[in-house]
Order: sequence, then structure tokens, then C-alpha cells
Amino acid sequence: MPKSKETSVFETLYKVDVKPFLVKKGKYDYLPWATAIRLLMEHYPDAIWCNRSHEREIRLDTGIVKTAFPYFYDPVIGGLAVETEVNINGLVKWETLPVIDYKNNIVKNPDWMAINTAQKRCLVKNISLFGLGLKVYEGIHNCEEDYTYGESTSNNAPPVAPSKAEKEKEDIIETAKEVFGGAEITDHETVSGLLTKRFPKNAKNRITLLKSLIADNDQYRASQIVKVADLTAEECQTAIQSLNQ
Repeated sequence: MPKSKETSVFETLYKVDVKPFLVKKGKYDYLPWATAIRLLMEHYPDAIWCNRSHEREIRLDTGIVKTAFPYFYDPVIGGLAVETEVNINGLVKWETLPVIDYKNNIVKNPDWMAINTAQKRCLVKNISLFGLGLKVYEGIHNCEEDYTYGESTSNNAPPVAPSKAEKEKEDIIETAKEVFGGAEITDHETVSGLLTKRFPKNAKNRITLLKSLIADNDQYRASQIVKVADLTAEECQTAIQSLNQ
């Protein structure tokens, strides 16, 4: 039986030895994106790729404008993510990657350079789905190590999650700071109170919900918000209206 096109492509690219081209950043080995492209084009010169765009609406004084950006905001990870698409001889695969640094921590306020770097890393991972460089990822035994949310004390130690008691203490302190910050009730305190009503003991869930409300209007702006006090007066009103529904 003749091999399928997908099997043929995979077997061809999986055999390519990328080990001589790997570079180490932190505790991980990386295949440079330019090298991945060169190796791919040497075998499949008609291959094409792109960054996938995501439409969103932006409110201006003149009205609502629809535009597209090569990233999107994910309230679950609390940051931006990018997507790429690769087409080899009609075989199409796509991949998603959060905007992370070389310690694989989520970048909370990325600039365009961080987004561009994430796109190139995502492209290399996308190409690996066809076989090229896949052996590099096979060397990662714990996939959860790909994305961490805090700095570890050493290059080899994974971040330690706070205990349940410590987390509850942090939530209580955060609630106290937000709810009892002043005698006069402000819009920020109103938002805090409504969020606390939804999630009485989980500050992270409160901020995640807040980011998702703001992301409906502006995904990039949502990525910049880390606390209720970061909201503008207009954003407070938007959040209050949504939370009261």
C-alpha cells in the first residue's frame, strides 16, 4: 500500500537531525526559527506559513471599529497568546503558544518584540507537528513544565504552589484591601464588591473575570490589568453594568 502524503512528509522531516543546530536558553533546548525554516524549505520549497489573525472591536469616539491583530487575550492564562498555520503540500496544521519568556513564564505586559518572539517560537512548534524537530519536544517529559506562572528559586526547581492556608490568607488580605480601602465608596470599590460577591475567597478568579469583561472591548488593554485600581472610570462603569446583569 502506498504511503499517504501526511505519512511521507512526517517520515521525511522526522529523520532530519536537528541536534547540531540546537541552542540552550535557560534549561530548555531550542531550534532557532530561521534554521527550522531553512531545513523545511530544503525538503519542501513550496511550504507556506502565516500568523493567524483575530478580529476584535475597538470603541472610538466615532463609533465601533473592527480590526485584526496577530494575537488574542486568554483570561485563563491571564495573558496573550499567538497562533500560526503551516501548509506543506496541502497538509495544514496550526499551533497556539502563550506569550512567554525563555524561562517559560507568562509575560504579563508584552511589547511587540515579545509577541514577535512568541510567533517565531510558535512557528517552530507548528513545524514540529510535521516531524521536523519533534524529537526536541519528545525530550520534555512533563508537558506542564512548558508554562509556569512564577519564578523558581533555581533553574531546575519547579515553582512551588502556595498551600491552601496561605492561599486563603492571601485571598482574605486581598479582599480586605479592596473592600475597606476607604470610607467613601468609589466605582473601584463597587467593582471590588461585586467581584468579591462572585468569588468570596478567590482573588485570582476575581481578576480573571474582570479581565474577561474588559477583553470584550479591548483584548490588549485587558492584558494590562492586574488589579481593580488599574481600571479607568469608563471601564469601572462597564464592569459594574456587566456584573449587575
